[in-house]
Amino acid sequence: MKLKLRPSLCLIVSALAINGAIAQPSRTPSASDWKAKFAYDYNVGNYRTAIADADALERIHALDGETAVVTAQAYYKAADYGGCAKYIREHFDVPKPDNALWGDKPAIGKLLERCQKS
Repeated sequence: MKLKLRPSLCLIVSALAINGAIAQPSRTPSASDWKAKFAYDYNVGNYRTAIADADALERIHALDGETAVVTAQAYYKAADYGGCAKYIREHFDVPKPDNALWGDKPAIGKLLERCQKS
């Protein structure tokens, strides 16, 4: 009796490819990949993971101002108030409240105040 291996082999290879068992060439995540992951993690409430995503963006020099503001909010929502204040002081030029320039950055300044009070 003659066995037919070819169709069976095709099915096995197809099943492996569908299930991701065949090794794929590695690809480094791009800045847009990290930003999408950051937005997803923040939106579903994974604030610690979003902070780590922002750190990855910063390491590849892709952290923009808007993402930095949301990262500061992630620290606050994760109840890491000390980390929130430290992050804001390191990433933003926030003048002291008695400075006349305080009005230029009201949102981040108010978040800094909340982090310091909590």
